[in-house]
Amino acid sequence: TVKKKYLFSYWGTEKRKDVDNVKSGDERHLILKDIQNGIGRYFTRFIGKFSTVKRDMKPTKGMRDLLPILNQTKFTLCFNWKDNKATTSRYHEALACGVIPMVYKDYDSTGILVKSNWQRVQTAEELFDKMVSSEYEKTFNEIHETYKETLLSKDQIYDIFEKKFLEIINDWYITRYT
Repeated sequence: TVKKKYLFSYWGTEKRKDVDNVKSGDERHLILKDIQNGIGRYFTRFIGKFSTVKRDMKPTKGMRDLLPILNQTKFTLCFNWKDNKATTSRYHEALACGVIPMVYKDYDSTGILVKSNWQRVQTAEELFDKMVSSEYEKTFNEIHETYKETLLSKDQIYDIFEKKFLEIINDWYITRYT
């Protein structure tokens, strides 16, 4: 049995404002606050810049500083930023550190990475219920195995890149010389 000190960790920022310092409409600050209030400070770690939760560590530029905490964490939560079809590095980072990546609402709505609807949560309460009722090792292994099956090979990545690159070059050539 894997022993991990923290039930939940989150690293990054709350994305309340866009780069232009305009309110973004993102609601993760509310969810993160609910998580910290519901689970308690002893079982959570928040690393980054936040206005609604008490952080445990200032923002860091590298994963090296996060690893001691992430290696002791069972769960995290991935949020969309601007596009429900998008995925984030958090999903990959979490799995690499042995952390189960749960996802908020419509994150990765096309199902590129998220194959199990069990990972989707609508509220902090639903997240908490799933975290405490799951068997960590079994759940992590299932999600990790599915994840490994969805990854593209280097050749597949190259072929996709080559095709896209040639399309761009062809479009440029046509608009310039025809």
